[in-house]
Order: sequence, then C-alpha cells, then structure tokens
Amino acid sequence: MILVGLLQRVIASLSTRRRALSRLVTSEPQVITRDGWMLPRQMASVHYGIDDVLMLLREQGVFDPAEVDTAVLEQNGTLSLLRKSEAAPATPKVLSVPVRPAVATSLVEEGAINE
Repeated sequence: MILVGLLQRVIASLSTRRRALSRLVTSEPQVITRDGWMLPRQMASVHYGIDDVLMLLREQGVFDPAEVDTAVLEQNGTLSLLRKSEAAPATPKVLSVPVRPAVATSLVEEGAINE
C-alpha cells in the first residue's frame, strides 16, 4: 500500500515537470459532442459509451443532446458544454431587460421587523 502511494507521488511529481510524461498519464480534453451529434470515435478513445455521455449531459441539465453545440470531456472527467443559442436559457441581457442591483438588507434586526 505504501509502495502504491509512493509510486503515485513520484509519477505526479514527474508529470508536472515533463509534458510528455503527463500526456502518457492523463488524457487530453476530448470533444465528444458537436452540433447535437455524439462522436463515437472520440467517445471510444476515452472509453465512454452513449449512456455515460447522456448521464453527464443530464448532470448539466441537458436532457436532449440536440440542444448541445459542443461538449468537451475534460481531463478530470467533468463535462464542459456550450448549448446552442436557441436552447440557452433566457437571461436579462438576452431579453434586453434592465436589471437593478439588489442591496441586501436585514429583515429582522434586534427582534424587530424592518419595513
């Protein structure tokens, strides 16, 4: 057990100094979805199946892969995605709605309700 921990520490230390070793130990980010289509070759290169990608999309709040413009599987296993503009959630900027900055105030102060 100690040997495994020591080996991991040595590899981590060397991979931070040597880019070539880092490429062997970790993978590069992979684009796995483009224009709503899953890319099977890229998915296979990181050993992910369709169910794995669908699960990652659901974790990001996407239930229809057609809503995704680009999805990138990062080195740490998380999914970064860019939604298609028509599927992106509406924001005040998109709707051209002016937004006033909110000021935080206390509702109850020393047992009395502030109006």
